[in-house]
Amino acid sequence: MRDNQGFTVLECVIACSLVGVVLIGINRLSISAFDVYNSHLSAIELDNKADMVYYALKNRIENAQTLVFNTSPNGVLNYEDEIVDNQFSSVRLYYYDDASSISLYYSSLQGNLSYSTQVVQEDISSMRVNKKANSAVVTISYQFRNSDEVYYYVVDLSNKGVRDG
Repeated sequence: MRDNQGFTVLECVIACSLVGVVLIGINRLSISAFDVYNSHLSAIELDNKADMVYYALKNRIENAQTLVFNTSPNGVLNYEDEIVDNQFSSVRLYYYDDASSISLYYSSLQGNLSYSTQVVQEDISSMRVNKKANSAVVTISYQFRNSDEVYYYVVDLSNKGVRDG
C-alpha cells in the first residue's frame, strides 16, 4: 500500500492467491476427515450386522432344548459326520416340548437370515457350517456382501441332541 490510497492490483492478486491456497488445504483436510469418518461408520455398521447374526444364533440355539441342524436340504447333522464348509440352510429349534418349535433359515439367493416371518439380517453373502468328525462342536461362519471379513459362531451341541450314540 502506497501513500494510503488503497491496495494495488498485484497486492489483491497475491492476497487472493494466498487465501485460495489456504482454503484448498482446509477443503482437502475436511474431505479426508469425512472419508475417515465414513469408513469408521461403515466398519461399525458391519460389526453391528455381525452382532445381530451372532446373537440371533446364540439366543435361539442356546435356549433350545433340542434341534435338528440341516446342513443341506437332504442332510441332517450327526455326531459322527465331518462337515467341511457346507452351506448353512436351516436349523429346527425345539423348545420345552416337541410342539413348540421354530426354524432359522438362511436364503443364499436373498442373503437373508430369518425365522418365522421376521428377517434377522440381510446382506449376508455366505453362511457355512464346519464340524469335525466325532464331535458336537459346530462352527458357523458368515460373511457379508462387500466385505472380506469372516465372522464365526461356535457352539457345542452335545446337550442339544448331537452326541455320541
